[in-house]
Amino acid sequence: NSRPRSFGRAIASAGAAVTSVDVSRTASAIASVLNGVDADLIVTVGGTGAGKTDMTVDVLQSAGVLVAQTPDGAFKWWLDGRLNLDSAYYFNSDNTLANGVELRRARFAINMALWKTWAAQFDVDFVENAVDVKDAWVGYTGLTNTVIRAGNFRTPFGLETLTSSRYITFMERSLLDNFSPDRRMGIGAGRWGNRWQAAAGVF
Repeated sequence: NSRPRSFGRAIASAGAAVTSVDVSRTASAIASVLNGVDADLIVTVGGTGAGKTDMTVDVLQSAGVLVAQTPDGAFKWWLDGRLNLDSAYYFNSDNTLANGVELRRARFAINMALWKTWAAQFDVDFVENAVDVKDAWVGYTGLTNTVIRAGNFRTPFGLETLTSSRYITFMERSLLDNFSPDRRMGIGAGRWGNRWQAAAGVF
């Protein structure tokens, strides 16, 4: 770990290592961040003294993710983004379909760890000239491999639905996914292991 003297120098050092802001939005990934980040770079912003506040924030870089946290690790937050473009080009005019490009997904999210045993996420999608709230929930993660949350999130209905669009093979899910209730307002609990997971909720 290195601790540069200035924030500007820290940003320059981090720029070469960070290729994308990309962190899994599954509950297990959020819980792992709660338990600590193996940081390659730590930057402290703030401090005490004349003209400075008593609040300091560490910015940790690891695996292409920038995580800001308080020195005691009680509060952490990091950004998540995704952009999917769907395009088509035809070499002849044997059909009536037109060439074009469509913005399929434009996601922006903020993930938070609160008081070490709580987590929250707010995720929005900007497509079709509208703002669509995808995830907006608060959850308790104080139990091992467990999350209890309330808000708007994916219902535990089908592995394909629960898999983030970042990790599916194609840009669109299969036709069967249309029968899944997807995200709903509710309260739910989930627990997982290395080869299994179980969840239930009321929506």
